[in-house]
Amino acid sequence: MRTGKDFDTTVHPNCPPNSPHCLPYPFDGALLQMMPWPTLQSMTDHDLQAIHEYLKAIPCIDTVDPNNPKLHNVCP
Repeated sequence: MRTGKDFDTTVHPNCPPNSPHCLPYPFDGALLQMMPWPTLQSMTDHDLQAIHEYLKAIPCIDTVDPNNPKLHNVCP
């Protein structure tokens, strides 16, 4: 969470060079662009653990929107 690095490249693969679907420099495909890592980088381990515990406590909603079936959680 502190670096914004995407360690799961199978879910978010990097684009090959000169691909028409990739953003040009300075965009870095190895960084999670939506992650506010510049803000999180100075947080303590205790603060980050608290965020993790909070996010784990949010219940999963396993419903599918017929207008956009990709936007749903896959609940265990």
